[in-house]
This record gives sequence, structure tokens and C-alpha cells, in this order.
Amino acid sequence: MSTIQTADPRAAIIQRVADTITMVIRSDLEDRAKERNLLVTKWPAYCFMSPLAATMLFASHYREKLRIVFQEQFGKNRPETIQGFDDARLDGEGSEFTSMNRARQHADELGVRYEDYLSFCFTFAFNRKRKGAPRPNQLRPSKAAHVALVCPH
Repeated sequence: MSTIQTADPRAAIIQRVADTITMVIRSDLEDRAKERNLLVTKWPAYCFMSPLAATMLFASHYREKLRIVFQEQFGKNRPETIQGFDDARLDGEGSEFTSMNRARQHADELGVRYEDYLSFCFTFAFNRKRKGAPRPNQLRPSKAAHVALVCPH
């Protein structure tokens, strides 16, 4: 994971290459192809982050905002027990990472800060009286909902 912060440019390049290799292994070609277009739409603070580092930052904000909004909505005293996703599954290959990466890409498409995007999504979901927190893949409308919204009947 991209956690090394250093002033040495060689170390930064090595970390970026390692992040790129990790993304090649953990994501599909279609998701990787979207990254080029996201460079011009994403929030400026995230432009120079690798996609892996951006996804991990998004995951961190996901958990933080979920806890905050859950506590605001339900007044629970122990928001630290709310996880939102499985860390072990996020660090491996599979659907947990893919759904988090795609949710992050949607925030980048909109050009908003991750904190603001997640805060809006969680507040909207809980105001609609959801029984559980939305998973990362449920933060944006599905393709079928988008088609139903766009196509005239």
C-alpha cells in the first residue's frame, strides 16, 4: 500500500511503480482505463496521488464519515465499532477493493472532495430510512436507474 511519505524522489518513484503494479493486479482493464480521464476532473489535492493511494484515502474517509453520520443520525455512543467494510478483504484482490475503487472513481468524476461526497451520500441514504449503511457500490445510482432516469417513457 502507498503509505510511504518521503522527500527522496527515488523512493517516491519506486512507491508509485509499486502502486501501479498493485493496481494492475487488483483491478480490471476497464477501471484502469478510466484513470486517464479522471486526471482532469478529480479534486486538485488528489491529482498527484496514485489510484491506489487515492482509493485507500477514500476508504479511510468512507469509514470516518460513516461513523460520523451514523452517530448524528442514530445517536449511538460507540461509533468506533462501525466498520463499513472488511480491511482484510480491501487489502486483497476481489469485490471489496473493486467496489471501493469504483466509488472513488465516481467521486473523482464529480470533482469533489472525498469527505464531502461521502458525507452527502451517507446523509442522503440515512434520511431515506435505510436499515443499514450503503456499501461502496451503492453510493451512486446503478446503470439501470440511470437509464430509467434519462430515457423518456
